Amino acid sequence: LGKNTFPTYRGLAILRAITGNVDVMGGSHLSVMPDFIPEVELELSTEFAATNPQSISQEKLKLQSYGGYAKLRELTMKHNKQLPMRYLTSAHPNRVWKAMLTGEPYPIRSMIVMGSNPLLTQADTKLVYEALKSLDLLIVLELFETPTSMLADYVLPSAGVLERPVMETNAGVSNIAYGGDKAVEPYYERRPDYYFFKELGARLGQEKDWPWETYTDALAASLEPTGYDWDIYREYGLYTAENEYQKYEKVNENGEVNGFATKTGKVEIYSEFLKDLGEDPLPKPQILPEKDEKFPLTMISGARHQPYYASSYHQLERFRKIHPHPIVEMSPETGKKLGLKEGEYVEVETERGKARFMTKIITMCDDVVSVEYGWWHPEMKAAEPELGGLWLSNANILTNGDFETSDPLVGTWTYNGIPCRVNKI
Repeated sequence: LGKNTFPTYRGLAILRAITGNVDVMGGSHLSVMPDFIPEVELELSTEFAATNPQSISQEKLKLQSYGGYAKLRELTMKHNKQLPMRYLTSAHPNRVWKAMLTGEPYPIRSMIVMGSNPLLTQADTKLVYEALKSLDLLIVLELFETPTSMLADYVLPSAGVLERPVMETNAGVSNIAYGGDKAVEPYYERRPDYYFFKELGARLGQEKDWPWETYTDALAASLEPTGYDWDIYREYGLYTAENEYQKYEKVNENGEVNGFATKTGKVEIYSEFLKDLGEDPLPKPQILPEKDEKFPLTMISGARHQPYYASSYHQLERFRKIHPHPIVEMSPETGKKLGLKEGEYVEVETERGKARFMTKIITMCDDVVSVEYGWWHPEMKAAEPELGGLWLSNANILTNGDFETSDPLVGTWTYNGIPCRVNKI
Protein backbone atom coordinates (compact mmCIF):
# COMPACT_ATOMS: atom_id res chain seq x y z
CA LEU A 1 0.00 0.00 0.00
CA GLY A 2 2.94 2.36 0.56
CA LYS A 3 1.75 5.93 1.14
CA ASN A 4 -1.87 4.74 1.20
CA THR A 5 -1.34 2.55 4.27
CA PHE A 6 -2.23 4.97 7.04
CA PRO A 7 -5.06 6.72 5.15
CA THR A 8 -6.62 3.32 4.42
CA TYR A 9 -6.64 2.20 8.04
CA ARG A 10 -7.83 5.62 9.16
CA GLY A 11 -10.71 5.28 6.72
CA LEU A 12 -11.62 1.88 8.15
CA ALA A 13 -11.54 3.26 11.70
CA ILE A 14 -13.78 6.16 10.71
CA LEU A 15 -16.28 3.77 9.10
CA ARG A 16 -16.45 1.78 12.33
CA ALA A 17 -17.14 4.97 14.26
CA ILE A 18 -19.85 6.47 12.05
CA THR A 19 -21.66 3.13 11.80
CA GLY A 20 -21.77 2.75 15.58
CA ASN A 21 -19.45 -0.26 15.74
CA VAL A 22 -17.03 0.96 18.41
CA ASP A 23 -16.95 -0.83 21.77
CA VAL A 24 -20.23 -2.67 21.29
CA MET A 25 -20.91 -6.39 21.21
CA GLY A 26 -19.84 -7.69 17.81
CA GLY A 27 -18.00 -4.47 17.01
CA SER A 28 -14.49 -3.11 17.51
CA HIS A 29 -13.58 -3.62 21.16
CA LEU A 30 -11.73 -0.87 23.02
CA SER A 31 -8.95 -2.65 24.84
CA VAL A 32 -8.00 -2.22 28.49
CA MET A 33 -4.74 -2.83 30.30
CA PRO A 34 -4.36 -6.50 31.23
CA ASP A 35 -4.51 -8.02 34.69
CA PHE A 36 -1.24 -9.86 33.97
CA ILE A 37 2.12 -8.11 33.63
CA PRO A 38 2.01 -6.33 30.24
CA GLU A 39 4.75 -6.41 27.65
CA VAL A 40 5.52 -2.72 28.14
CA GLU A 41 6.73 -3.42 31.69
CA LEU A 42 8.96 -6.27 30.54
CA GLU A 43 10.66 -4.26 27.80
CA LEU A 44 11.84 -1.58 30.29
CA SER A 45 10.92 1.12 27.80
CA THR A 46 11.08 3.97 30.33
CA GLU A 47 14.69 3.13 31.16
CA PHE A 48 15.57 2.83 27.48
CA ALA A 49 13.91 6.12 26.56
CA ALA A 50 15.87 7.93 29.28
CA THR A 51 19.06 7.37 27.27
CA ASN A 52 17.68 9.49 24.40
CA PRO A 53 18.24 6.73 21.82
CA GLN A 54 19.34 7.52 18.32
CA SER A 55 17.21 6.15 15.49
CA ILE A 56 18.09 5.78 11.84
CA SER A 57 14.56 6.84 10.84
CA GLN A 58 13.72 9.22 13.70
CA GLU A 59 13.95 12.39 11.64
CA LYS A 60 11.78 11.02 8.83
CA LEU A 61 8.89 8.99 10.27
CA LYS A 62 6.46 11.14 12.21
CA LEU A 63 4.64 8.37 14.08
CA GLN A 64 6.85 5.28 13.86
CA SER A 65 9.55 6.95 15.93
CA TYR A 66 10.51 7.79 19.52
CA GLY A 67 8.99 11.24 19.14
CA GLY A 68 5.74 9.87 17.73
CA TYR A 69 5.57 7.24 20.46
CA ALA A 70 6.02 9.86 23.19
CA LYS A 71 3.21 12.04 21.80
CA LEU A 72 0.84 9.10 21.44
CA ARG A 73 1.68 7.87 24.93
CA GLU A 74 0.65 11.26 26.36
CA LEU A 75 -2.87 10.61 25.05
CA THR A 76 -3.17 6.94 25.98
CA MET A 77 -1.87 7.52 29.50
CA LYS A 78 -4.89 9.74 30.19
CA HIS A 79 -6.73 6.41 30.20
CA ASN A 80 -3.88 4.63 32.01
CA LYS A 81 -3.07 2.68 28.85
CA GLN A 82 0.59 2.00 28.20
CA LEU A 83 1.69 1.04 24.71
CA PRO A 84 4.72 -1.23 24.24
CA MET A 85 7.51 0.81 22.69
CA ARG A 86 8.87 -1.68 20.17
CA TYR A 87 5.86 -1.58 17.84
CA LEU A 88 6.03 2.19 17.37
CA THR A 89 9.78 2.73 17.36
CA SER A 90 11.10 -0.03 15.10
CA ALA A 91 13.56 1.13 12.47
CA HIS A 92 12.54 1.40 8.84
CA PRO A 93 13.99 -1.69 7.07
CA ASN A 94 15.25 0.18 4.02
CA ARG A 95 17.19 2.56 6.25
CA VAL A 96 18.65 -0.42 8.13
CA TRP A 97 19.92 -2.06 4.93
CA LYS A 98 21.45 1.20 3.70
CA ALA A 99 23.06 1.92 7.07
CA MET A 100 24.74 -1.50 6.89
CA LEU A 101 26.20 -0.55 3.51
CA THR A 102 27.08 3.10 4.11
CA GLY A 103 27.58 3.46 7.86
CA GLU A 104 25.16 6.41 7.84
CA PRO A 105 23.78 7.78 10.11
CA TYR A 106 25.75 5.23 12.14
CA PRO A 107 27.30 1.82 11.35
CA ILE A 108 25.38 -1.44 11.75
CA ARG A 109 27.83 -4.34 11.68
CA SER A 110 25.86 -7.29 13.08
CA MET A 111 22.33 -8.65 13.08
CA ILE A 112 20.28 -11.31 14.87
CA VAL A 113 17.43 -12.80 12.82
CA MET A 114 14.78 -14.77 14.70
CA GLY A 115 12.49 -17.12 12.79
CA SER A 116 12.45 -14.71 9.87
CA ASN A 117 13.68 -14.81 6.31
CA PRO A 118 14.35 -11.23 5.15
CA LEU A 119 15.88 -12.30 1.85
CA LEU A 120 12.37 -13.38 0.84
CA THR A 121 10.05 -11.38 3.07
CA GLN A 122 11.55 -7.88 2.85
CA ALA A 123 11.26 -5.55 -0.12
CA ASP A 124 14.11 -5.15 -2.61
CA THR A 125 15.88 -8.51 -2.27
CA LYS A 126 19.04 -7.35 -4.04
CA LEU A 127 19.57 -4.56 -1.51
CA VAL A 128 18.86 -6.89 1.42
CA TYR A 129 21.35 -9.42 0.06
CA GLU A 130 24.11 -6.82 -0.33
CA ALA A 131 23.44 -5.50 3.18
CA LEU A 132 23.53 -8.91 4.87
CA LYS A 133 26.70 -9.85 2.97
CA SER A 134 28.41 -6.69 4.24
CA LEU A 135 27.97 -7.57 7.93
CA ASP A 136 30.75 -8.70 10.24
CA LEU A 137 28.36 -11.04 12.05
CA LEU A 138 25.00 -12.55 11.09
CA ILE A 139 23.23 -14.89 13.53
CA VAL A 140 20.03 -16.72 12.62
CA LEU A 141 17.71 -18.52 15.05
CA GLU A 142 15.66 -20.94 12.96
CA LEU A 143 13.72 -24.20 12.75
CA PHE A 144 14.64 -24.95 9.13
CA GLU A 145 17.28 -23.93 6.62
CA THR A 146 16.35 -20.80 4.66
CA PRO A 147 18.12 -18.60 2.11
CA THR A 148 18.85 -16.14 4.93
CA SER A 149 20.35 -18.84 7.16
CA MET A 150 22.58 -19.89 4.25
CA LEU A 151 24.37 -16.53 4.62
CA ALA A 152 24.68 -16.71 8.41
CA ASP A 153 27.89 -17.04 10.40
CA TYR A 154 25.98 -18.96 13.07
CA VAL A 155 22.64 -20.77 12.86
CA LEU A 156 21.11 -21.68 16.22
CA PRO A 157 18.24 -24.20 16.38
CA SER A 158 15.01 -22.74 17.74
CA ALA A 159 12.23 -24.70 19.41
CA GLY A 160 9.03 -25.03 17.41
CA VAL A 161 5.66 -23.92 18.73
CA LEU A 162 4.88 -27.42 20.03
CA GLU A 163 8.25 -27.63 21.80
CA ARG A 164 7.85 -24.61 24.05
CA PRO A 165 5.20 -23.13 26.35
CA VAL A 166 3.00 -20.49 24.74
CA MET A 167 1.41 -17.38 26.18
CA GLU A 168 0.06 -15.07 23.50
CA THR A 169 -1.07 -11.69 24.84
CA ASN A 170 -1.74 -9.49 21.78
CA ALA A 171 1.32 -7.44 22.78
CA GLY A 172 -0.17 -6.92 26.24
CA VAL A 173 -2.62 -4.22 25.14
CA SER A 174 -5.78 -6.20 25.94
CA ASN A 175 -6.88 -8.37 28.83
CA ILE A 176 -6.51 -11.77 27.23
CA ALA A 177 -3.80 -14.44 27.26
CA TYR A 178 -4.02 -17.78 25.52
CA GLY A 179 -1.79 -20.77 24.86
CA GLY A 180 -0.57 -23.56 27.09
CA ASP A 181 2.26 -25.90 27.93
CA LYS A 182 4.63 -27.46 25.41
CA ALA A 183 3.33 -30.64 23.78
CA VAL A 184 6.73 -32.34 23.57
CA GLU A 185 10.25 -31.72 24.79
CA PRO A 186 12.42 -29.91 22.22
CA TYR A 187 14.06 -32.31 19.78
CA TYR A 188 17.83 -32.47 19.41
CA GLU A 189 19.55 -29.21 20.43
CA ARG A 190 16.57 -26.92 19.88
CA ARG A 191 15.71 -24.39 22.59
CA PRO A 192 13.22 -21.53 22.99
CA ASP A 193 14.73 -18.19 21.94
CA TYR A 194 14.31 -17.04 25.56
CA TYR A 195 17.49 -18.84 26.62
CA PHE A 196 19.58 -17.25 23.88
CA PHE A 197 18.59 -13.76 24.98
CA LYS A 198 18.79 -14.57 28.69
CA GLU A 199 22.39 -15.72 28.29
CA LEU A 200 23.26 -12.82 26.00
CA GLY A 201 21.68 -10.39 28.47
CA ALA A 202 23.68 -11.87 31.34
CA ARG A 203 26.92 -11.33 29.41
CA LEU A 204 25.90 -7.71 28.88
CA GLY A 205 25.31 -7.10 32.59
CA GLN A 206 21.54 -7.59 32.63
CA GLU A 207 21.35 -10.49 35.10
CA LYS A 208 18.84 -8.65 37.31
CA ASP A 209 16.44 -8.32 34.37
CA TRP A 210 16.37 -12.08 33.74
CA PRO A 211 15.56 -13.52 37.19
CA TRP A 212 13.64 -16.56 35.92
CA GLU A 213 15.52 -19.82 35.48
CA THR A 214 13.24 -21.20 32.77
CA TYR A 215 10.95 -19.82 30.09
CA THR A 216 7.99 -21.40 31.86
CA ASP A 217 8.99 -19.59 35.07
CA ALA A 218 9.02 -16.27 33.19
CA LEU A 219 5.55 -16.82 31.73
CA ALA A 220 4.17 -18.02 35.06
CA ALA A 221 5.52 -14.91 36.80
CA SER A 222 3.69 -12.62 34.38
CA LEU A 223 0.43 -14.41 35.23
CA GLU A 224 0.78 -14.02 39.00
CA PRO A 225 -1.26 -10.77 39.31
CA THR A 226 -4.29 -12.59 37.85
CA GLY A 227 -4.37 -15.21 40.58
CA TYR A 228 -3.77 -17.92 37.99
CA ASP A 229 -0.82 -20.22 38.46
CA TRP A 230 0.79 -22.00 35.54
CA ASP A 231 -1.02 -25.28 36.21
CA ILE A 232 -4.43 -23.61 35.97
CA TYR A 233 -3.45 -21.69 32.85
CA ARG A 234 -2.08 -24.69 30.98
CA GLU A 235 -5.22 -26.69 31.82
CA TYR A 236 -7.63 -24.08 30.46
CA GLY A 237 -5.33 -22.48 27.88
CA LEU A 238 -6.97 -19.09 28.39
CA TYR A 239 -7.12 -16.15 30.74
CA THR A 240 -9.59 -13.35 30.08
CA ALA A 241 -11.99 -11.09 31.94
CA GLU A 242 -15.60 -10.43 31.06
CA ASN A 243 -15.97 -7.74 28.41
CA GLU A 244 -17.33 -4.35 29.36
CA TYR A 245 -18.84 -2.33 26.53
CA GLN A 246 -19.27 1.39 25.79
CA LYS A 247 -16.57 2.24 28.29
CA TYR A 248 -16.30 5.72 26.79
CA GLU A 249 -19.70 6.56 28.37
CA LYS A 250 -18.63 5.59 31.89
CA VAL A 251 -17.82 8.22 34.52
CA ASN A 252 -14.36 7.99 36.07
CA GLU A 253 -13.28 8.62 39.67
CA ASN A 254 -12.98 12.36 38.93
CA GLY A 255 -16.62 12.54 37.91
CA GLU A 256 -15.71 12.94 34.23
CA VAL A 257 -16.93 10.92 31.28
CA ASN A 258 -14.15 8.62 30.06
CA GLY A 259 -14.43 9.51 26.40
CA PHE A 260 -11.60 8.49 24.09
CA ALA A 261 -7.81 8.81 24.13
CA THR A 262 -7.84 11.81 21.80
CA LYS A 263 -7.14 15.50 22.28
CA THR A 264 -10.88 16.28 22.31
CA GLY A 265 -11.92 13.14 24.17
CA LYS A 266 -14.18 12.29 21.23
CA VAL A 267 -13.92 10.03 18.21
CA GLU A 268 -11.98 12.30 15.88
CA ILE A 269 -12.82 11.94 12.22
CA TYR A 270 -10.74 15.10 11.84
CA SER A 271 -7.65 14.07 13.80
CA GLU A 272 -6.14 16.76 16.00
CA PHE A 273 -3.27 14.38 16.74
CA LEU A 274 -2.32 14.06 13.07
CA LYS A 275 -2.71 17.80 12.61
CA ASP A 276 -0.22 18.38 15.45
CA LEU A 277 2.20 16.02 13.68
CA GLY A 278 1.94 18.15 10.55
CA GLU A 279 -0.05 15.54 8.63
CA ASP A 280 -3.46 15.71 6.97
CA PRO A 281 -6.15 15.32 9.66
CA LEU A 282 -8.40 13.54 7.16
CA PRO A 283 -7.55 10.38 5.19
CA LYS A 284 -6.91 11.11 1.53
CA PRO A 285 -5.87 8.54 -1.08
CA GLN A 286 -2.45 8.95 -2.62
CA ILE A 287 -1.95 8.52 -6.35
CA LEU A 288 -0.36 5.19 -7.30
CA PRO A 289 2.61 4.98 -9.68
CA GLU A 290 1.30 5.34 -13.23
CA LYS A 291 1.42 2.56 -15.79
CA ASP A 292 3.04 3.31 -19.13
CA GLU A 293 3.85 1.63 -22.42
CA LYS A 294 6.82 -0.23 -20.93
CA PHE A 295 4.91 -1.41 -17.85
CA PRO A 296 1.22 -1.56 -18.88
CA LEU A 297 -0.05 -3.81 -16.07
CA THR A 298 -0.49 -3.38 -12.32
CA MET A 299 1.15 -5.89 -10.00
CA ILE A 300 0.05 -6.81 -6.51
CA SER A 301 2.23 -8.99 -4.31
CA GLY A 302 1.80 -10.62 -0.94
CA ALA A 303 -0.63 -13.33 -2.09
CA ARG A 304 -0.30 -16.45 0.06
CA HIS A 305 -1.42 -19.92 -0.94
CA GLN A 306 -1.97 -23.00 1.18
CA PRO A 307 -0.27 -25.11 2.35
CA TYR A 308 2.59 -22.61 2.70
CA TYR A 309 2.89 -19.78 5.22
CA ALA A 310 4.86 -16.81 3.88
CA SER A 311 8.28 -18.32 2.96
CA SER A 312 7.84 -21.39 5.19
CA TYR A 313 7.47 -25.11 4.38
CA HIS A 314 8.54 -25.06 0.73
CA GLN A 315 11.08 -27.76 1.62
CA LEU A 316 8.35 -30.28 2.54
CA GLU A 317 7.83 -32.78 -0.27
CA ARG A 318 4.19 -33.46 0.59
CA PHE A 319 3.43 -29.73 0.44
CA ARG A 320 5.19 -29.34 -2.89
CA LYS A 321 3.01 -32.09 -4.31
CA ILE A 322 -0.07 -30.11 -3.32
CA HIS A 323 1.24 -26.78 -4.65
CA PRO A 324 4.31 -27.43 -6.83
CA HIS A 325 4.75 -24.14 -8.72
CA PRO A 326 4.97 -20.41 -7.92
CA ILE A 327 2.00 -18.76 -9.57
CA VAL A 328 0.94 -15.43 -11.01
CA GLU A 329 -2.81 -14.92 -11.18
CA MET A 330 -4.61 -12.93 -13.86
CA SER A 331 -8.06 -12.60 -15.38
CA PRO A 332 -9.12 -14.47 -18.55
CA GLU A 333 -9.15 -11.16 -20.46
CA THR A 334 -5.62 -10.26 -19.33
CA GLY A 335 -4.40 -13.75 -20.23
CA LYS A 336 -6.02 -13.42 -23.66
CA LYS A 337 -4.37 -10.03 -24.27
CA LEU A 338 -0.99 -11.53 -23.41
CA GLY A 339 -1.57 -14.70 -25.41
CA LEU A 340 -1.22 -16.85 -22.30
CA LYS A 341 -2.86 -20.06 -21.20
CA GLU A 342 -3.17 -21.68 -17.79
CA GLY A 343 0.06 -23.41 -16.74
CA GLU A 344 2.45 -21.47 -18.99
CA TYR A 345 5.56 -20.01 -17.36
CA VAL A 346 6.05 -16.26 -17.62
CA GLU A 347 8.50 -13.61 -16.51
CA VAL A 348 7.05 -10.74 -14.47
CA GLU A 349 9.16 -7.59 -14.69
CA THR A 350 9.13 -4.27 -12.84
CA GLU A 351 11.68 -1.48 -12.77
CA ARG A 352 13.42 -3.37 -9.93
CA GLY A 353 13.87 -6.79 -11.51
CA LYS A 354 12.40 -9.97 -13.00
CA ALA A 355 10.94 -13.19 -11.55
CA ARG A 356 9.37 -16.36 -12.98
CA PHE A 357 5.89 -17.69 -12.22
CA MET A 358 3.34 -20.11 -13.65
CA THR A 359 0.18 -18.58 -15.08
CA LYS A 360 -3.10 -19.22 -13.27
CA ILE A 361 -6.33 -17.85 -14.74
CA ILE A 362 -8.91 -16.74 -12.17
CA THR A 363 -11.77 -14.27 -11.86
CA MET A 364 -10.20 -10.92 -10.94
CA CYS A 365 -9.73 -7.38 -12.26
CA ASP A 366 -8.39 -7.01 -15.79
CA ASP A 367 -4.89 -5.60 -16.36
CA VAL A 368 -3.85 -6.64 -12.84
CA VAL A 369 -1.56 -9.55 -11.96
CA SER A 370 -1.05 -11.06 -8.51
CA VAL A 371 2.30 -12.71 -7.84
CA GLU A 372 2.75 -15.31 -5.11
CA TYR A 373 4.78 -14.24 -2.09
CA GLY A 374 7.60 -16.04 -0.28
CA TRP A 375 8.54 -18.62 -2.92
CA TRP A 376 11.93 -20.32 -3.10
CA HIS A 377 13.29 -23.66 -4.35
CA PRO A 378 14.91 -25.68 -1.53
CA GLU A 379 15.74 -28.47 -3.98
CA MET A 380 18.37 -26.18 -5.51
CA LYS A 381 21.87 -25.75 -4.08
CA ALA A 382 21.90 -24.36 -0.52
CA ALA A 383 24.85 -22.07 -1.17
CA GLU A 384 25.77 -19.09 -3.29
CA PRO A 385 24.96 -18.13 -5.91
CA GLU A 386 21.73 -20.19 -5.98
CA LEU A 387 20.79 -19.79 -2.31
CA GLY A 388 17.98 -22.30 -2.68
CA GLY A 389 16.56 -20.73 -5.82
CA LEU A 390 16.19 -17.35 -4.13
CA TRP A 391 16.56 -15.43 -7.39
CA LEU A 392 14.03 -17.32 -9.53
CA SER A 393 10.49 -16.69 -8.26
CA ASN A 394 10.87 -14.25 -5.40
CA ALA A 395 8.19 -11.54 -5.44
CA ASN A 396 10.42 -9.13 -3.51
CA ILE A 397 12.91 -8.97 -6.35
CA LEU A 398 10.13 -6.91 -7.95
CA THR A 399 9.34 -4.56 -5.05
CA ASN A 400 10.78 -1.27 -3.87
CA GLY A 401 11.33 -0.57 -0.18
CA ASP A 402 12.74 2.94 -0.62
CA PHE A 403 12.18 5.15 2.39
CA GLU A 404 11.10 8.05 0.20
CA THR A 405 8.15 6.15 -1.32
CA SER A 406 6.94 4.69 1.98
CA ASP A 407 4.11 5.90 4.20
CA PRO A 408 5.40 9.05 5.98
CA LEU A 409 3.76 8.14 9.31
CA VAL A 410 4.51 4.45 9.79
CA GLY A 411 6.91 3.66 6.94
CA THR A 412 5.04 0.88 5.10
CA TRP A 413 6.64 0.34 1.71
CA THR A 414 4.82 -0.16 -1.60
CA TYR A 415 4.09 -3.80 -2.39
CA ASN A 416 0.85 -3.36 -4.36
CA GLY A 417 -0.11 -1.17 -7.29
CA ILE A 418 3.31 -1.55 -8.94
CA PRO A 419 3.57 -1.05 -12.73
CA CYS A 420 4.81 -4.23 -14.43
CA ARG A 421 4.81 -6.27 -17.61
CA VAL A 422 4.48 -9.99 -18.24
CA ASN A 423 6.44 -11.87 -20.91
CA LYS A 424 5.93 -15.47 -21.96
CA ILE A 425 9.03 -17.62 -21.50
